[in-house]
Amino acid sequence: MRCETCGGPVDENEYCAACGARGAEPRVHVLTREEQRAYRGVTIEAGHGGGEAGPDVRFERGRRGFCGVSYVRLGGGSWLSRLAVALGAAALAAFILFIALPAALAIAALGAASWFLYRLFQ
Repeated sequence: MRCETCGGPVDENEYCAACGARGAEPRVHVLTREEQRAYRGVTIEAGHGGGEAGPDVRFERGRRGFCGVSYVRLGGGSWLSRLAVALGAAALAAFILFIALPAALAIAALGAASWFLYRLFQ
């Protein structure tokens, strides 16, 4: 066996003769209870090996803050969900085009007219 630090030979006690480091440190190990509580990432749980997919733990660990990642699939789903998304987008476009834009233009025109009258009678 070779040392992962310097590449030298490792003795029967798993110590490197060249650098004195422990040469056969496993890259994967079972977390202690303290490490499990402190770790905020995704781990491979014991018993979910052999190609089985374990439970989805992406949103179960760690604190939920103001930032996060959400996955939204618009391409898939039933025709009813696609229709609901299309109707929502159409309603939003209609609101912007027929309510918000004319209201903003009316407020801008009112402001311009009042500024003009103020400057005229000054």
